[in-house]
Amino acid sequence: ADLRRQINETNTKMEAEQYELKALEEHFAKVDANQALSLKENDLLSDFTQRVQKAQSILDRAAMKIQAIFRGVHQRSIIKQQLLSKKKKKKKGGDKSKSSSKKTAAGNKKAK
Repeated sequence: ADLRRQINETNTKMEAEQYELKALEEHFAKVDANQALSLKENDLLSDFTQRVQKAQSILDRAAMKIQAIFRGVHQRSIIKQQLLSKKKKKKKGGDKSKSSSKKTAAGNKKAK
């Protein structure tokens, strides 16, 4: 009878431990699955971040090119305007000097 009681106690403990083992196996299976999912998500996020950075780099370089082209066009137009205004000043200044020299030459002739 004493042996029978020990067997029953041992079987009861064994069933309780088997139930606990099953619960722990399920828990750790979920933990492992969660870790695997987390690693997969981190890999996807890393890949996405790299693609976004590459795309941003391409956009930045394109923006710099556009800005450089615009600055070049703008500077060329400014230089062209400056050259045209210098030519106009030379023409105006040249006309005045020619007309004033003609006047002085005519005045010199009259004075003689």
